[in-house]
Amino acid sequence: MNNEFDELTKNLAQSVTRRAALKKFGVGLASLTLACFAFANPAHASTPNFTTIDYPGAVFTDCVGINRFGDIVGSYYENNSDSTGGSNGSQGHGFLLSGGVYRAIDFPGADYTDAWRINDNGQIVGRYKSGNGAFHVFLLTIASGAFTSIDYPGATQTAMGDFTQMGGLNNNGDIASDFCSSSSNCEVASFGSLHGFVLRAGTFTSLDVPGAAGTVAFGINERGVVVGGYTDGHLRVHGFLRTP
Repeated sequence: MNNEFDELTKNLAQSVTRRAALKKFGVGLASLTLACFAFANPAHASTPNFTTIDYPGAVFTDCVGINRFGDIVGSYYENNSDSTGGSNGSQGHGFLLSGGVYRAIDFPGADYTDAWRINDNGQIVGRYKSGNGAFHVFLLTIASGAFTSIDYPGATQTAMGDFTQMGGLNNNGDIASDFCSSSSNCEVASFGSLHGFVLRAGTFTSLDVPGAAGTVAFGINERGVVVGGYTDGHLRVHGFLRTP
């Protein structure tokens, strides 16, 4: 099958770096508020309802995923909004809010944990930072409490850096994210080091927009359609849609 890549955005300002441009997509934590909210608009309601959500005792709460049952996942920080944890005393945690009850999500032994998406089958995908400073993707099965660490084969890091605050998970359990193939340069301005990937039924597939300097995958639906962002040779950032 051929992959079809469709540009969703074009011609961001030439002076915008990849880091800044990805943050314009809302990926960077710098663009987030200190509390998240839930929005409900039932058909019978005359006005929408907003509910502020703060993890108890947190100074920063970020909600990024919800399933059809209304279960919410996100991240929170205990001391400040340091997104990588450890450097100034803060430690980031993921969380699940289900049935009005909060539950912290911490990958065992990790310095920092993000929760990204939750599907209708009780699976949560996110990332964590290990003690050596490397990032990894994880899959958590709520019913058993079992964590699975996920690294793209041969990658130096998976879901690395402050430009990877999001990944994809569908109801089939397929995961979309990114990895670095360089041992020396995994920065946002690297050329040829950043690649998207899909993990489906235990099989990894790398994703590279033709001609792109770097590719990052942010979401995947049940049909296997993937969305994300890529940088061209001038480090301009574009969105993409990949259909199987």
